[in-house]
Amino acid sequence: MKRFNLIEDVPSLRNTVRPDTPEPGDKKKRSVSPLLVILFLCSVLLVLEPYMVEFLKDMARVAPQEIVSTANKPVSVPAKMPVPAFAPPKDDDSIKIAPVVSRPVALDFIKEKAAKKVAKPAPWELRFALCVYRASCESVRVELKKTGVESHIVEGRAKVGVYRVMTGPWPTASHAEEARLQLKSKAVEGNEFVADNHYYLLSDAMPEEKVASAMLNKIREMGLRAEMAFKREPRKVYKVYSGGFPDEETAKAEKNRLASQGIDSVVEKRK
Repeated sequence: MKRFNLIEDVPSLRNTVRPDTPEPGDKKKRSVSPLLVILFLCSVLLVLEPYMVEFLKDMARVAPQEIVSTANKPVSVPAKMPVPAFAPPKDDDSIKIAPVVSRPVALDFIKEKAAKKVAKPAPWELRFALCVYRASCESVRVELKKTGVESHIVEGRAKVGVYRVMTGPWPTASHAEEARLQLKSKAVEGNEFVADNHYYLLSDAMPEEKVASAMLNKIREMGLRAEMAFKREPRKVYKVYSGGFPDEETAKAEKNRLASQGIDSVVEKRK
């Protein structure tokens, strides 16, 4: 059997070098893909596009254009010439220059708005009545018209003091109904209600104490037990006004004139 020396005859794997192994210091050359180049150029164009458009616009604005004058000489002028407001004067007196008239749009708008603007009525008025029921105010208007005073009714809501007359009590509903019919025959209206197992009749709200006192005396004269109560309640009210007047002094003068005729009123300023 033939002997061989492993160190001399078998090459060391550690020292084996492949043919395509680069030597130290050599860099492998890489090829650039054409697609990458195209994408790079497109991105550059997208970034520079606004600047290029502005540049072209500036060039178009300042670029002169050649026109022919009356002497057939080329003259370079800007693309946009300023238009004069009127033609330049000439030596010929027969030519009259018409001045430029601009339409006063803003002035027309202001005049139109002022024409449509409704003047506010005079704020001072005379109040003749404050009623809980509209029918009461209507009757006041009728009486004022007879004296030559024109008036109108204004609706509102206010916390007003009202008087009510309470009649009773009665032990049963039949007794209360009998008393109600008796009062109705004397033109006294009342609404029935129950409290503490007793029956009562309650009148409508009356803003004037003298009216409530007159009703109270009338019920007592009929031999019935009655009491008057006062309370402030938020209610819908009706007011009878006349006017208005430009100032308080004029309103007071009219108030005094009507007072001499026996017509009471109160001077108020419209809010």
